[in-house]
Amino acid sequence: MVGHHPFIIQIYKSWQSKINLHIVMEFATHGDLYTLWILEGVFTEMAVCIFIAELSMALDYLQNAGVIYRDLKMENILLDQEGHIKLTDFGLSKWMKKGNRASTICGTLQYMAPEILNEENYTHAVDWWSLGIIMYTLLTGGYPIDGAKTHFTMYSRVLAKKYVLPSSISSEACDALDRLLRKDPNDRLQSLGEIVHLDFIKNISLEQLVRREITPKDYLKRRLPRTLARKSTNKKGREFLYDKIPCDFTVDNFEWTRVTQL
Repeated sequence: MVGHHPFIIQIYKSWQSKINLHIVMEFATHGDLYTLWILEGVFTEMAVCIFIAELSMALDYLQNAGVIYRDLKMENILLDQEGHIKLTDFGLSKWMKKGNRASTICGTLQYMAPEILNEENYTHAVDWWSLGIIMYTLLTGGYPIDGAKTHFTMYSRVLAKKYVLPSSISSEACDALDRLLRKDPNDRLQSLGEIVHLDFIKNISLEQLVRREITPKDYLKRRLPRTLARKSTNKKGREFLYDKIPCDFTVDNFEWTRVTQL
């Protein structure tokens, strides 16, 4: 555990039985960023600014705590009732001191940094590349690079990619994307200290975000989706509350998890 952070999902308790690992965690009431992106399409720059600032604070916190995340993607970013982010799913994370390197090829192909795809040893800079992919996707409504079945093919596409952004995107946003999506990790932005000096970010107060004085939902075109819920009764007549855990956006792929006994 690395302690509590306002933009990282909080774990209240965990225990292990002979068969299962049980985790009781904070309930994010309004789904995930991927589902919201499907509904919203292209986000306003202010909404993107808020999401990127909050993610930067979470990543910087993990980095300073000695954690490399390695699977930053919209599906792993949950939302509370005001749209603030809650980073979750640390299944591919690794304890790694700042400056050290990892070598495992892991993550989600469309978000993976070129140094991972090229089977190089890599640093925490890979998480900031993924942040750039998310920023591009929120601003444009599409992924910068089409998906591939292998990391070899994906690496070739990343190398060949030249980013052409719509004229509707501000020069400040274009500059931020350019500095996050640099293929050489040594040239890439990779800390909160660098992010806050971007023209795209510096006009927003991180302190106000932490205090919830600025909320993402005020800058969305649509209302936040709510996590679905239903009640079920087992054979003994006890009533349980089930909540849909957001997964890939398909109507027939519901995953239900029992979260509490009433």
